[in-house]
Amino acid sequence: MRRLILLFVLLALCIGDLHAEDASVQDRFRQGLERYRAADYRGAIGIFEELAAEGYSGFDLYYNLGAANYKNGDLGKSILYYERALLIEPGSPDVRHNLNVVRARLRDRVDPIPLLFFVQWWNDIKTGHRPETMFWWSLVLFWTLAAAAFVFFGFRRVLLRRIALATGIVLLVLFSVTLSLALIRDAEIEAHRNAVVMVTEATVRSSPDASAVESFLVHEGLVVSILEAENGQFRIRLEDGKTGWIEASAVERI
Repeated sequence: MRRLILLFVLLALCIGDLHAEDASVQDRFRQGLERYRAADYRGAIGIFEELAAEGYSGFDLYYNLGAANYKNGDLGKSILYYERALLIEPGSPDVRHNLNVVRARLRDRVDPIPLLFFVQWWNDIKTGHRPETMFWWSLVLFWTLAAAAFVFFGFRRVLLRRIALATGIVLLVLFSVTLSLALIRDAEIEAHRNAVVMVTEATVRSSPDASAVESFLVHEGLVVSILEAENGQFRIRLEDGKTGWIEASAVERI
């Protein structure tokens, strides 16, 4: 009996500590918002970055870090945090609008390589939804497919079986597509292949050697794709297809 009482007491204390911690985090987050509203952008950034350094994350935190850094003139950090917010809520019109506003102030103008319409369609669907959302849709489609299979094998009427077969084929295709999209997008996010240039200007060279030929320059805020790493350098690719090697310290992964 005493052990049960002790267990309940410890559980109550743990729950109380968790609530107190949550309240403390919320209070600090509100303080950051208040500083932002008072135009104390550095103060707001300091509070938000402390929360991020302690392991807290989330759409609201990244969104406000993006906004505060933009107001503070740190375009690279603004792009970085807006991109992180977009990973959490890909369909957010506010984040997409703000990203376009920040990108309009960047020095680099990179025209992406034109893609075939179905490749562009695939990429838009893949990046426009969270992997979790697409996975749940695949589950719904799977159980609907199972229902269609039950009708096909469980009934003898020819018309009903034909309808179930046609519906099942469509559902199977949609299930395969949504599950593939979920797995591919989740793997891309976990790989952290995209990064943001965080320095004012960085040299991209033809090889991971300080004496290598200079290929081109990139500037703060540009989003690049990381292809490989070697000796403290990243081989990156731009949206227009250009590739080269850059110091790893010049970029930060999204």
